[in-house]
Amino acid sequence: MEEPVIAPDPPRRVRGYVGVLLRDGRSGWLRSDGLVPWRQASYPRLSCMPIRLPDGMLDVTYAHPG
Repeated sequence: MEEPVIAPDPPRRVRGYVGVLLRDGRSGWLRSDGLVPWRQASYPRLSCMPIRLPDGMLDVTYAHPG
């Protein structure tokens, strides 16, 4: 099962890996060839930004370009 992660855009590659954050706030490394950017098919210009929820978990909020 694929799990969403938070990664910089554009990704900063280090020896073929990208640093990411998991929803519980842990950091780690994923192979850059396994990272796929999130895109909304019905509105491809929509972007997402990470936020921290009151319970400490990470999530994303969506932004429409101005």
